[in-house]
Amino acid sequence: PCTSAQELDLSENQISDNGAKALSQALLKGSNKRLRKLNLAHNELGPMGTSWVAALLEKDAVNDLRRLDLSWNQKMGQAGLEILVLNLNANTTLSELRLEACE
Repeated sequence: PCTSAQELDLSENQISDNGAKALSQALLKGSNKRLRKLNLAHNELGPMGTSWVAALLEKDAVNDLRRLDLSWNQKMGQAGLEILVLNLNANTTLSELRLEACE
């Protein structure tokens, strides 16, 4: 298993809510605590998928996460954005959050 990757770019992969769930569960269970950049831009995350990604922020599952790109996930909606905001309160490492064109 990969335990030292610092960047994971899964942009433009048509990742849906189920894919976000699988990814988040893998990261929550995994031993990679060094991931600094997660790019999920241009996918198909809805509110549920966003909640799974937000769980990574809340639990500091990825201790070194500095950048999260969720741009162009147009299915996220207001509900997804609200879930993200709630989970950001518990996060101490994130310095860049990209949300361009999330509606």
